[in-house]
Amino acid sequence: MSASPVVVIVERLEAKGVRFRLDGEKVKARFKGPTPVEILRDLEMLRASRAEVASLLRKRRGQKFTPVGCAHCDGIGICACAACTLRRTSHPAPCCMCRVAQHQSWVKQTSTQTCWHCHGSGKCRCIVCSVPGQGAAWVAGPCVPCHGGGRGRPVIQ
Repeated sequence: MSASPVVVIVERLEAKGVRFRLDGEKVKARFKGPTPVEILRDLEMLRASRAEVASLLRKRRGQKFTPVGCAHCDGIGICACAACTLRRTSHPAPCCMCRVAQHQSWVKQTSTQTCWHCHGSGKCRCIVCSVPGQGAAWVAGPCVPCHGGGRGRPVIQ
């Protein structure tokens, strides 16, 4: 049995480096670099058959084919971009687009446990935290988020 024209076009495009993925019900195609005219023509032909392309991609996913992968990290699962690393490191981190749970865990593990308000100093000169000094001067007082505002329990844990 011969393959349908859509399957032939999809396989031809994949051989040329085009990557397909499903985004909900939408079919997304990605090609790195300038896109040659013949690839644009084939993609235009596929636009009329989006439902069939989506069905093909779903079928492949169900047959345990290697997924095309995330467009953000090219399916690798780790990425060194600023969105994934949060500019905390120059080393790759779990991709924030396709490895959400691992990325959230990484964020918790690498986050600093310092106060957002006083940056860990314990004292602050803002209008809420400062205390009256001598005369009309105000001086840094205990940081309200760190020390619970005198209520006996810290806000930050």
